[in-house]
Amino acid sequence: MNMTMKRLPLIILVLVVGVLGLGLVQSKYQSFKTQHADDQKLQEIKEITLASSEDPKYRDHTAQSTKQLREKLCSLTARPADEREKAVAAVRDFLEMPTVEVEYECNNAFYSLEEDRLIPSKGETYTVGMTYFIVDPATNFVLQVDETPGTWGYKTDGSRWFSDQKEYEYSAKYSQEEVEQIAKSFIARHPSAIGNIDLGKLTLETVG
Repeated sequence: MNMTMKRLPLIILVLVVGVLGLGLVQSKYQSFKTQHADDQKLQEIKEITLASSEDPKYRDHTAQSTKQLREKLCSLTARPADEREKAVAAVRDFLEMPTVEVEYECNNAFYSLEEDRLIPSKGETYTVGMTYFIVDPATNFVLQVDETPGTWGYKTDGSRWFSDQKEYEYSAKYSQEEVEQIAKSFIARHPSAIGNIDLGKLTLETVG
């Protein structure tokens, strides 16, 4: 009986070591799988970059094949969806529209054939209707807001058609002091969307 009791701590120790060892093996295997998947993705990005630079059929930027290649590249270089949700939240905060539909479009990461490496993205593009937003993936701050370029073409009768564009009011509705106050108030309300900006260092510049 005493001998059995003495062996119990040793048996427990062996079991603990075995469990820890199994956990370590599983962790290393998972890390290997992740690295393998990342290597495969990087190789695919490189192959797409080579194809787009060497194959003549991809030189027409309006062709369907070129668009599909670009969409594939955008998907491969995109951050994980849960990380992009932070950028989506920043766009919604910027618009003060917590439930608005925000679409991820692409980013400016690219594979440098000269350096033989992927250059990380410094900006991601998201759209809300006809407005697009450039977001810094490192901070999830909104860097730029603009309207998506309009499209146009020719009708069968030879006349031109234009896509819908936003309409803006350019009348002098507010004084310069009022515009400055509106801008500063907006900045102060949205630190999570554009960062903590020292209002005292800002100077209003007018154009036109």
